[in-house]
Amino acid sequence: MKTKHVYFTIFTHTLIIMTIVFSSCKEQQTVKTPEKQKEAVDNLKEVGVSMKMYFNDQTTSDVLLPKEATDISKLDRKNLDMYLNQKVSFSGTIERWKLGNAISNSTSTIWIEGEINFEDIKVTGTLIKKYDLPVFIMEKDMKAVPAGIPVEPGTDLKEASKRYIIIIE
Repeated sequence: MKTKHVYFTIFTHTLIIMTIVFSSCKEQQTVKTPEKQKEAVDNLKEVGVSMKMYFNDQTTSDVLLPKEATDISKLDRKNLDMYLNQKVSFSGTIERWKLGNAISNSTSTIWIEGEINFEDIKVTGTLIKKYDLPVFIMEKDMKAVPAGIPVEPGTDLKEASKRYIIIIE
């Protein structure tokens, strides 16, 4: 059986960040039909990249994916990791905290690095993640409460200290 390889070269602006190879041979079943190839392209569209497909029979296919920022306003917090270090936009209401400004809506709160002067806004920038929120486990018999955010006993402190930040460009 002749193996047909599909090479996905992923670009961000003009910089190649990775090449993914899919094969239709029996050992690798990742992309074996045009429908599966289309599904793979659709999955990559959600990430917001530009792509060119190279086939080993010397044909190519250009796929122009969105160059705009991906709107993550409706995503739940647990789905944000796939957009780290990418250009994103987020709509909501500004909240002022001791740690800085944040933007919130009904699904998430994301911190902002940069100055904002509006109450209801849409911000665009690069999404990053930090584990720097001051959290502590709240015990029943604590005499002095430390500064920070109390969490229930048994909570993973690292996960509780996580915050997402949009760096405004």
